[in-house]
Amino acid sequence: MQSAWFVEDRSMSVSIVAAVILAVIGSHVQVVDERGAPIAGAVVEFRSAAGASVSTTTDAKGAAVAPADFDAAAVSVRAAGYDNAHAALTGPSGPIVLHASPGVIGKVSVATGSARSLHRLAVPAAALDQTTIATTPNSTTDGLLRSLPGFDFVRSNSAFTNYGNLRVSFAGAGEDRGLVFADDVPAQDGFGGQVDWLAYPPAALSSVELLRGPGAALYGANAIGGVLQLHSFSPNSDWRALPNGSLEFQDGTPHRSSANFNYRFTLAPNLTASIATQTGHEAYYDFTPGYQSTIDQEATASSTATRAQLRYAFGNSSIGLGGLFANDDQFEGRPSYTFARNLAQGDFHFTTATAATSLGIVAYNRDTNITNTNDQAPTAPGVLRYIQRIPTRESGVAASWFLTHGNNEVALRADEKFVYGDSTQVGPTGALQSAGSGKQQYAGVALEDTYESGRLQVIGGLRGDVVTFSDGVLVTTKAVAAPPRADRVISPRLAARYDVAKGIAVRASTGGGFREPFLNELLRGYRIGNITYNPNPNLTPERSSNYGFGADALVGPGRLSLDFTSTRVGNAIEFVTTPTTPLIQTRTNVARTQTDGETLTYTAQVAHCSRVRAYLTSQYARITNGPGYDLGNRLQYVPSRSGDVAFDSGTGAIGYGADVGYAGVTFADDRNTQLLPAAVIVGAHVTRPLGQGAALTVEGTNLNGAHYFSSIDRYGPPPSIGVRLRFGLGPQGPDARTPLCP
Repeated sequence: MQSAWFVEDRSMSVSIVAAVILAVIGSHVQVVDERGAPIAGAVVEFRSAAGASVSTTTDAKGAAVAPADFDAAAVSVRAAGYDNAHAALTGPSGPIVLHASPGVIGKVSVATGSARSLHRLAVPAAALDQTTIATTPNSTTDGLLRSLPGFDFVRSNSAFTNYGNLRVSFAGAGEDRGLVFADDVPAQDGFGGQVDWLAYPPAALSSVELLRGPGAALYGANAIGGVLQLHSFSPNSDWRALPNGSLEFQDGTPHRSSANFNYRFTLAPNLTASIATQTGHEAYYDFTPGYQSTIDQEATASSTATRAQLRYAFGNSSIGLGGLFANDDQFEGRPSYTFARNLAQGDFHFTTATAATSLGIVAYNRDTNITNTNDQAPTAPGVLRYIQRIPTRESGVAASWFLTHGNNEVALRADEKFVYGDSTQVGPTGALQSAGSGKQQYAGVALEDTYESGRLQVIGGLRGDVVTFSDGVLVTTKAVAAPPRADRVISPRLAARYDVAKGIAVRASTGGGFREPFLNELLRGYRIGNITYNPNPNLTPERSSNYGFGADALVGPGRLSLDFTSTRVGNAIEFVTTPTTPLIQTRTNVARTQTDGETLTYTAQVAHCSRVRAYLTSQYARITNGPGYDLGNRLQYVPSRSGDVAFDSGTGAIGYGADVGYAGVTFADDRNTQLLPAAVIVGAHVTRPLGQGAALTVEGTNLNGAHYFSSIDRYGPPPSIGVRLRFGLGPQGPDARTPLCP
């Protein structure tokens, strides 16, 4: 068994985003990492055009040569700690680059901007790698993220929940107090702040990273509780890599089906491409008692999402172009009760690097449209109450520059984002009930330094932001112009980590952040039944402070960490009720909140083909100042406790695993009258390889039949057992046979 120190040493090489570089000349191969250091002992398999193969290992110089009488047409390389590499032998050419595997410890880039081992970070973070994503049975990404430490599982059930409830909370900070990126592009709706999880299905993800605690010192507005980064299936780094991908079909009970297609390939020298597309359908009765009617039917949800990318590499630089197209339709079980969303996004990526510096630029443009109809239940179920339409235009650009000098890595980030949106609500006759429109511009600059020397790591950063609001118009009985304004905020971050012994480290951090009110809160008024919900264009930013400390240890073949955090938010925004007839609720800066929590995590590779991961979070998130009826109440949709335990194993013959998640008690409202009881959710899978990259999986979700609430008016998904058939396309990585064993 490996010692903890050996595991850490290997992780250190992985954490710097090492790569396998193959300089191929005829049947001669050299294997090195991105620093140019040779990798000895790598297994090199040469293959002929006829399908014959011969294997050898690299020498001390990282070199391997096929037998003189063997006509090699392609090569595959594998080495401990690295992803497999596959390439055609087409004659003299430059290097081929593949990232190293994160291993049991894991690594993230979201914490400091460059890839680092979770064990060697001064701030708490978490990650899900491709194996975890592939072996966690779940049809939606918000369900998958239940197994990510620090992600507050708000039970959103994105296929059926009201789009307005699809919000994030990290480390107990509260809804909307977390920032989400997908391939470095903001993923939250710029107008309302919700996340269209169906646009980022699990089958299209390669990894997930979460920074717990304030990331504002690097990322800006809304990063109070943390920053989530989703990485998608993407083009090969090298144009000579052989095409590969997968095709999957799934069918299950009660009414669930999906199809996924992922493929990456070469278009021309130095030009590679990828496409990931998913379509899904499911149905079940989702109304909870008190929200049911005699005309209810099965609720149905259908969605499609396609991500296409191009990558052109030249020298030490690359240019990427991407497109994301997604739509979904939800029939909630009664006429006149529906949601429909569509999204179209284009994005541009540029990266360049030298031995000491790197530069990355990301730009994007996105258009989204939401249409929502609501009926007059409970008095007249199925009769139209209103139609809402919310189109949003959003664009932005961000540049990140890194300089490594001695023991310092300096990061400079500048970004800007523009959001324009409007909301219109009309009644059953088409008469206008309310409307609002306006613009926001976000701009910020951050400077951060990560210093490492021996046992010590220190992170210090400062960011300045300016957010402007303009062209605001609110319409109820008449149009009213909202006053323009600019909010200016300074956000600091300071963290330190120290190795107190071999494989054991302690860390402490503090910082500040802010949350800018969304246009939805400033401008969008709406009415449900006899209650009118008013926006407030005079809302000011929420401000936060965060304190944390913890310990991180390599224990045997795994990693154990324990972190304590405290997050305090001032100027907190919530609805305040005016006791009139009809009832009026208005968003107001009236509260202060505080969250004190602890998170314990453990991950380990307990055998060559088996690993376990687990976490437990306990947090006390409450309102410490505000209206009397709210004082001391728990923050809505923040669970008091949550946890997850999972085990995966596999050999060349079979793979299997189980996942048990716990969602603690929470409330759906600030007055704590709408209780969502605790729930235990069990999932499992068994995979049988069929040869030639094909595999058959039987998997189940909510196998214990938990009849739990996803919101006060919706049930979470019922028990489901499904069959998934996967076909590998082209040379496959470790998951072609089983997720864990190459």
